[in-house]
Amino acid sequence: MIRISDCAETRAIFVNVPEYQRTFATPLKELRPFVSGILSLFSARDAVVQIELIVFDPVTLIGFLKTHGVVTTEGELHNVCISATSDQAADLLIATLSDWIDFWFVRQADEFRIFADHDEYTTIYSSNLETLADIASSLTDKGFREIDDWLRE
Repeated sequence: MIRISDCAETRAIFVNVPEYQRTFATPLKELRPFVSGILSLFSARDAVVQIELIVFDPVTLIGFLKTHGVVTTEGELHNVCISATSDQAADLLIATLSDWIDFWFVRQADEFRIFADHDEYTTIYSSNLETLADIASSLTDKGFREIDDWLRE
């Protein structure tokens, strides 16, 4: 089930950002294997996307939401949270990465967090260096490019 809210229930999870981070170029033409390279390391969990900024009309995200019975417009998506069940979390992440949106992605277990921006960078955060290294290895092994000199503050 996909649900849109004002983030009141989930705002606390976005406040404390884990200290360790690694950033990758977002491969717009290879989003499914990119997302799989991140999520396949963990058991399926519900997830939340918090939208911070929409640069251009999020056609892909709006289409994704519509296929799940949520009819909305760009104006209604500013600063909202979109919750997805475990079986829809990967598709929600793919749809959101497809558009020019700055957003957070957090899974229920919170082993890691993702911040993706409209400049096509995806930063993965974790408070556990081993978890972060496992995700980074999974992505680099699949040929995805890490941005070595990038530190998001």
